[in-house]
Formats: sequence, structure tokens, C-alpha cells
Amino acid sequence: GEWRMIVRGIKQGLTIELLEPLDVADGETVELHVEGIKSIPINFWEALQSWRSQVDWESLEGVNPWAGVRDRHPGREFSWDE
Repeated sequence: GEWRMIVRGIKQGLTIELLEPLDVADGETVELHVEGIKSIPINFWEALQSWRSQVDWESLEGVNPWAGVRDRHPGREFSWDE
């Protein structure tokens, strides 16, 4: 019978190293469908740029969730004499 599973791996030259065991008997025929998976950006700036390019900015219009969040109080009073 037919069955289907997803197993991830890393390509190295002509070899694909599997990241987990493949529960298939030796000698059994398998068919490989290749699908690329976007790798995680290696630093904050790349992660931010990636996120900004994927956000649907039009859907975020409306009430500003950050309105009124900032504390506008100047802080404690300061005097050189104290």
C-alpha cells in the first residue's frame, strides 16, 4: 500500500542527511519530493527585514495599539542642592 510521511534533511553535495530516523525497511522503494524550507535568519537585522517583508501592512491599519503607552511624566525632580 501507499503511505506518506514528512522527513526533514540537509543536502550536502549529492547526499541528503536525514534529521530523524526514516521508518522504512531497507530495500523498500521510496519517492523523494523536494521542497525547500526557508532557513532562519542568522541575526536580528535579517530577522527584522524578513518579518517586515512578510507583514501585510494594509491589514494593520486602524486603531494604533501603542497610543498612550508612553509615560510622558518627566521623572523625578532634580536639584543640585540635594
